[in-house]
Amino acid sequence: MKTSLLFVLRENAKSTKTNKTPIVARLLHNRKKIEKVLLVSLNESEIHLWNPITQRLNKRELHINDYLSKIEDTYNKLLSKLASTINNYDSLQLMESIFPDSKKEEENISFLFEKYFLNKVASSSVLKSGTKRNYRKSINHFQNFI
Repeated sequence: MKTSLLFVLRENAKSTKTNKTPIVARLLHNRKKIEKVLLVSLNESEIHLWNPITQRLNKRELHINDYLSKIEDTYNKLLSKLASTINNYDSLQLMESIFPDSKKEEENISFLFEKYFLNKVASSSVLKSGTKRNYRKSINHFQNFI
């Protein structure tokens, strides 16, 4: 059976609080679909940069493209590892294999700081580059302290 991983924008689920649109990883396996909302989302200025064919943003230097590429690499490694036995797995098991630490990451305080930086600080058009750099330094100091 065919297995595929797609990254799509869930435009109907735009946050009313932050006005950001989430990116969803959609796994199709044995005609079953499972979705996972990723930790990154797009603000209004980034939505027009989304390319549904490449499933990336048109600006290469954005951190979101790196994040999506890491997920896709994990998926491709999993496919090559399970090539002969992939039909024995269901879509939920495959999704958990791609995102093994999703529950552990959410409980990790440094992960929450990183998520805050990516979603609020790095993507902010209001903050200057020096302010963003200071946020990054503070997070790094805190992570070293822990």
